[in-house]
Amino acid sequence: MRELMPGDVALGLVGDQLKTLLGSCVSVILTDPRRTVGVMSHIVHVGIANAANQGNTAYGDPAMQAMFKLLLARGVAPTLCEAYVDPPTKRAVVDRVLEHLRPGGLFFLGTAEGRVPCDTPLTALQPGAFRKTV
Repeated sequence: MRELMPGDVALGLVGDQLKTLLGSCVSVILTDPRRTVGVMSHIVHVGIANAANQGNTAYGDPAMQAMFKLLLARGVAPTLCEAYVDPPTKRAVVDRVLEHLRPGGLFFLGTAEGRVPCDTPLTALQPGAFRKTV
């Protein structure tokens, strides 16, 4: 089992185990649809890296670029991968998006995701369709 430390990016194949311990950091996992190749990152800074840190994978953009390079080197198109984000980050991202939605506005989510937990009150209309209630 490989444990990722802050700023690490790793590739795993079938049977490999990758893990990390998160505090205020973010972990992103991308896997090919057949689940034969995956990459994982431990992102510390979600902001834009300054000139001195352009290649520092502790930052979101360089980490994602490194993940894409690892996938491409294995012949996997990153755009066809499934993405997994830790639940606290997913919650924060959904709430940030919903901040910009007016009350009564509609929010659509892929039905495979189910009901993403968020602090913003939503009313389920049908699978994958929600209305902002406040």
